[in-house]
Amino acid sequence: MSAAAALAAPAGATDRDGAETEAKASGSKPSAVADVEATMVESHANLRVLSRRRPSQLLRLVVGLQVHRLTVLHLNMTSAGHMVVYSFSLKVEDDCQLTSVDEIATAAHQIVEKIQEEQGCSLD
Repeated sequence: MSAAAALAAPAGATDRDGAETEAKASGSKPSAVADVEATMVESHANLRVLSRRRPSQLLRLVVGLQVHRLTVLHLNMTSAGHMVVYSFSLKVEDDCQLTSVDEIATAAHQIVEKIQEEQGCSLD
């Protein structure tokens, strides 16, 4: 599966019987820097980030999420060529200021934008 196809896969949760259930909320933020998709159920969020591979990007993304009081419970990374998909399972801490999937997606997008700006990378 390509990185773009992995990001485009429908977001859903699985119940104990293995049947797929609809996610409570979802939000996305596509752009030239990164495509970001977030879903949220109660105090847990799933976040997918598709972007160009950059040095130290994963570490800086995890630290940025922790600053926003989003604890990384599980992480998958898939890369193809110069693109990468990060899939995070996050715990939204009680003191987290981000209360919606759109806010989480926007925060993750801003972290990736900041990484790109600081490295002086072009969008090509």
